Amino acid sequence: GRQSRVESSTNINSFCRILKMQTRCIVLIAITLFAVTASADELKIVIETFRHGARAPISEAFEDPSGIMDYEVGLGNLTPTGMRMHYLLGTELRKRFVDDTGFLSARFDQSEIYVRSTDTNRTIQSVESQLMGLFPLGTGPTLKNVAVADLAVPPMTVRDLHRQQAMLGLDALPGQYQPVPVNTIPRLDDFMLSSWAGGCARIQQLKNVALQTDATKAYLEEHVYPLLLELSQHTGISVEQLKDPQVMVNAYSELNCGYFNGKPLPEGVDGAYVAKLQPIAVFFFYYY
Repeated sequence: GRQSRVESSTNINSFCRILKMQTRCIVLIAITLFAVTASADELKIVIETFRHGARAPISEAFEDPSGIMDYEVGLGNLTPTGMRMHYLLGTELRKRFVDDTGFLSARFDQSEIYVRSTDTNRTIQSVESQLMGLFPLGTGPTLKNVAVADLAVPPMTVRDLHRQQAMLGLDALPGQYQPVPVNTIPRLDDFMLSSWAGGCARIQQLKNVALQTDATKAYLEEHVYPLLLELSQHTGISVEQLKDPQVMVNAYSELNCGYFNGKPLPEGVDGAYVAKLQPIAVFFFYYY
């Protein structure tokens, strides 16, 4: 509605004002894609948008005794695999924009980078993991001298204070870790990044029109329903149940998460099969 459009415009305008304050900067946004904009002569700005790394399934879609749903991190949360993915992506960004081009300073400079995440634990943890690759241990701040270090204590008793101070030396944090601010706002107010915010009646109207076209109906008959039959055989969920977009997406999510996190998969399911299901899951997720 009109209020959603106004609030969305306000968010975007605020974001643009942040960018205008920088002569050059890199912006990390934790959602979906990757893009670099540059003139023919000089790189001006980098905008990286990405989704979270490998996570645990959000819910249990089917019964399986193999242990596919055995996740220590809890449902829906980022797994160690997802953390590693983003850390390695961060190391590549450092090579590209620090080592190769000098576009970013070797140490964090708040005038050069702005980070925004959706208000979800797995996306916040993903961007934190990536930032550890971009600004690795050894690049963080240090205290000026021992006198300052002696003052850098909280106004309360800290057990083993002298031992901890000796271990830190002049490093502000262990290993010269560099914390980087990650900005976020509540999901229901995040009209720029979050699919949970508000609702656009026009988009839903266009989706409904698209679903009624001959091309969509042919796609369902020729590509989607045969795969749903296979998926039913692997998961024990009926085809009719799998025609419910939420059920299908959850079943795919459970298999996809299991594959990337090294969980035992049902017989006949491997990485190639999971990849084959992905376009169908994306179709169900975005069009229903």
